[in-house]
Amino acid sequence: MTSLGASDKASTQLMDLEITLREGPCNDACRGEDAVEDIDLVKGEKARWVFYTPPAIAIGARAVFGFP
Repeated sequence: MTSLGASDKASTQLMDLEITLREGPCNDACRGEDAVEDIDLVKGEKARWVFYTPPAIAIGARAVFGFP
């Protein structure tokens, strides 16, 4: 997977994180045929992406979305 562009610094960091860790909403969306979302990373009872979620929150993300 390659990032073709991002809207701001945080978006760039989140995309770089997905490329490095190979997990996150865009990775899941590319593997499937449906959009992927987590509308509350902070309050989620169980992190969908064990390695992606903590640094994504540290970057400032509270919700993430991926589209095929």
